[in-house]
Amino acid sequence: MSHENTVHRIDKFAVSSDLLPSFLEGVYASHQAIDGLAGMVRNEVLIQSGGEGEFNVVTHVVWVNDESYQNA
Repeated sequence: MSHENTVHRIDKFAVSSDLLPSFLEGVYASHQAIDGLAGMVRNEVLIQSGGEGEFNVVTHVVWVNDESYQNA
C-alpha cells in the first residue's frame, strides 16, 4: 500500500484519572464502530501513563485516502 495519499486523524484529550475508565469505554466503542469501514487502515488509542503533559489520551486513525475518510 502506498502511503502518499493516506489521511491521519489524530485527536488529543485531557481526561482526569477518575473519568478515564468511562471515557475509554466510549472511545473503544466508537473505534469498534469504524473498524470495519472501507478504507480504514489503522485505529489506535494511546494512553500516557506517566510524566507531565496536557493531554493523556491520543487517538490515531489512518485512512487509505481522503475519499475513505470523508465516506466514514
